[in-house]
Amino acid sequence: MMAATAAEVNVAHGVVLYLNGITVSFDGFKALNNLSLTIDAGELRCVIGPNGAGKTTMMDVITGKTRPDDGSVFFNQSADHLRAAHGI
Repeated sequence: MMAATAAEVNVAHGVVLYLNGITVSFDGFKALNNLSLTIDAGELRCVIGPNGAGKTTMMDVITGKTRPDDGSVFFNQSADHLRAAHGI
């Protein structure tokens, strides 16, 4: 599967990826607590932090591998990525 090209991603409103209020917990441990993040068209973000900071959990939520307890993820401004990834 090939990644979307710039021509396929709607950048009309500037925001390409939008995370709002993402919370994920594992057996009571909050890996992510109310995380919000936007990535605009042409923007590059680097996520750094120590082990256990939630970097992988954030990527798993974005890709649909992990479902958050709360919050929303939108990619390409058209649909809630979490709902599409989990067939809701």
